[in-house]
Amino acid sequence: MNSRMIDVTVAAKGTLAWLSKHPMHDAWVKNDQGVLWIRGKPGSGKSTLMRRVLESTKKMLENDKEVLILSFFFHGRGTALQRSPLGLYRSLLHQLLDAAPDIMIDFVESYKRNNKTRGECGTAWNWDQNELRDFLEGALREVSRTVSVWLFIDALDEVGEKDAVDLIQMSGSLIKDLPALTKFRFCFASRHYPVLTQDFKVNICLEDENLGDISEFVKTNLKIFSTNIIPDLVIERAGGIFMWARLVTERVLKLNREGMDGMEIEAQVHGVTPDLDDLYAEVLARLDDVASVQLFDWVCFARRPLTPEELLSAIGVKIPEPLGESQDADESSVSGDPSRPHLSRMERRIGSLSGGLAEFVMTENGDQEPSTVVQFIHQSVQDFYVTKGLALVHDNPTDTTISQQIGKTHDCLLRACIRYRLPDATISQQIGEFHDFLSRGTSDNPNTDDGWLTRYASAKAKFPLLAYAISSWSHHARESQERGSSLDYLLEEEYLDWPSAHREQVLSKSWIKTGHNSHACSILHLLAAEGLVGPLRVLIRQARDEGNVFIDVRDRQGKTPLVRAVECGRTEVVKLFVNETIPVKTGNWLRFNSQKTLPSPPQVNFNLIHDERTILSKAVRSRNRAVVRLLINSGKLNVNQHLSEREFAGLTALSHAILAQEYDIMQDLLDCEQVDPNVMRWEDSSLYWAISQKDHIALKALLNSSKVNVNQTTFESFIAAYPPLTYAARGENWHAVKALLETERVHAGIKRSRMPRLNFMDPHPSAAYVLIHENQIELLVKLRDAKVDGQAPSEEEKFSRMKGAIEEVLENPDMPPDEVQKLAEELMGDNVAEARIWGMDFPLRNDIFLY
Repeated sequence: MNSRMIDVTVAAKGTLAWLSKHPMHDAWVKNDQGVLWIRGKPGSGKSTLMRRVLESTKKMLENDKEVLILSFFFHGRGTALQRSPLGLYRSLLHQLLDAAPDIMIDFVESYKRNNKTRGECGTAWNWDQNELRDFLEGALREVSRTVSVWLFIDALDEVGEKDAVDLIQMSGSLIKDLPALTKFRFCFASRHYPVLTQDFKVNICLEDENLGDISEFVKTNLKIFSTNIIPDLVIERAGGIFMWARLVTERVLKLNREGMDGMEIEAQVHGVTPDLDDLYAEVLARLDDVASVQLFDWVCFARRPLTPEELLSAIGVKIPEPLGESQDADESSVSGDPSRPHLSRMERRIGSLSGGLAEFVMTENGDQEPSTVVQFIHQSVQDFYVTKGLALVHDNPTDTTISQQIGKTHDCLLRACIRYRLPDATISQQIGEFHDFLSRGTSDNPNTDDGWLTRYASAKAKFPLLAYAISSWSHHARESQERGSSLDYLLEEEYLDWPSAHREQVLSKSWIKTGHNSHACSILHLLAAEGLVGPLRVLIRQARDEGNVFIDVRDRQGKTPLVRAVECGRTEVVKLFVNETIPVKTGNWLRFNSQKTLPSPPQVNFNLIHDERTILSKAVRSRNRAVVRLLINSGKLNVNQHLSEREFAGLTALSHAILAQEYDIMQDLLDCEQVDPNVMRWEDSSLYWAISQKDHIALKALLNSSKVNVNQTTFESFIAAYPPLTYAARGENWHAVKALLETERVHAGIKRSRMPRLNFMDPHPSAAYVLIHENQIELLVKLRDAKVDGQAPSEEEKFSRMKGAIEEVLENPDMPPDEVQKLAEELMGDNVAEARIWGMDFPLRNDIFLY
């Protein structure tokens, strides 16, 4: 995630010498609080300058112990985290956690709490982007109180204009709100954004500064033309665009190697368009090889950067046409030749196919060894190919939109992945086994793992694109679907090598391996989990029309397609099930596979309990508000459902929302007419969970709902019955005690239960008893004076509330008689302070000491 800076071109010797003397840079360094904006056209050298600024700052401050330097380089051609705000937040928080762990306590506690209540991070849950942003803002404010913070963010434009502007304005607002003595400097680089010019006047425009750097670069590389005007011509026509100068310099050297004389080369330079996009278009126009077009498609739209072996293997895969149109349906599309050309040969081949617009770079991937991948030489190449290049190289109708062109390209990559993934039944089985082994890290028999690794290495050599095709085909499917493709052809055997037997049952007996989960599942599970609505709709409607498919089949984990869709957050799939099925009890997958006649119409069990959670609870825990709304408004499930009676503590969906701190979802549930917030199993009503978690936000929402019974007791049939007020007091949740009393709905006079005790060590006291013992005098007065249903208590009621609590204190068998007498004198004597509490005469009764 942080490897991008390593890839950035190091400034050529003799360049960027002007930086340290630039007045804007100097003003930024000397000002304790400020923003420096490095701006420029695509290809002007912003990232190279940012790297130099970062490195020079580190060198300048290397002996200063009260300095914290944070940085992130966006990478539009990199992985998803390298080009998203989420990646920025995660990276900066990781740097803060490493450098200043003391200010990250809340973040760490949130992580531990989520792991405890929701499961393992990365598997059961993931950080929400807005949540991480809030943690980052808080951490930056806190750490800047004690150290000088220097924050560097490069290539903000590669995250998209909207996100870029939002991030810049957020950082600017953060600095403006900091105390006067706080030291916080922020430097960012992006393309020109007119909307920011007025707010960030301390800026450096690359086109105005880099003429000398371009001149140094060109003259160094074109030394052989030192007596010719060609170098000066390149410098002049570059117009401050470093990338243009680089490409034209390389072209000049190539023409010279081909034997062209100076006059001819000069004419060629004059003929090169000064516009960078037009230059890229010229390169594409000269590439008439089909493999070149496929290379550009893969480099631009692959889910992650491909290795040279993967890329060459990908462009060697013949993409089949839809069934009935293929001219080579029986031809194997995957080469069985395990040999691969040497890396330098691959580099030359890819350079030739791309016209010099793609290059090899080293990249890091977590703890794995650095690897060589292929990417465009600059982000401007990728931007050009998306906005203009696709229309130039693909034969699409003239009215095709950019979005449609992107969708068609993803569709081609999807077909290539599927054909590569399943070239024949035998290889299909092997691929599934290999992926299963890799996903678990071990086989069923660990003693054979070495053999599996050997077999996998052999398969990887034969099929370089294997891992990518398995893990990424669904990404291309969703991207294509979002842009209009129905994907119905996925049900044809031409593209998925599923057995043809029992096709009348929509192949639900055919177990295959999914890309991200190796557990056996049906086609229905696969489509639901991956969010592929088009083909799934075909299957459901086929079930409706023919009445021969039981779509609620369970996989070997006991999950139905609906469960898979909910767990994966596939909103449109859940909507499809809600709209086109009827609720009914589900069947067992083994029983299903033995059936010859299946029920109709399509039936789905919306009340299925799997892995100790209901479907609605799974949606809540997945933090998918849209799915929760679909389910609770469907009328097809019990919104108050919890675990079976044999479970000690069954949580409702509302309770799960409280534990997950999903307040918007919690409010949606409270607003749902069918949701009963008072449903409880043992002590787990929603109100009790909010109190026990000391969640003030959840408590406020519950108390604002007229549906919540603020006097509901727990443990109705076991030992004692606690009202919420007592429960809050016993947990020393004084905020909850105050909030409950302020509702004017709490029966403040409720005493502790007189139910039989198991022993005298557990007296189950009232709220007033606890408040007396904990010296919460202010809350005790509120309890004494608390209104109920808008009515203020009478003097007699006030007396009763306090008297009952004092009786409980005095009858405590654990208190020695002399302490009881002393306490009685303090509470009921003539003590002035205590008299203010009671507001009445409270004579000491001699018989109160009788047990």
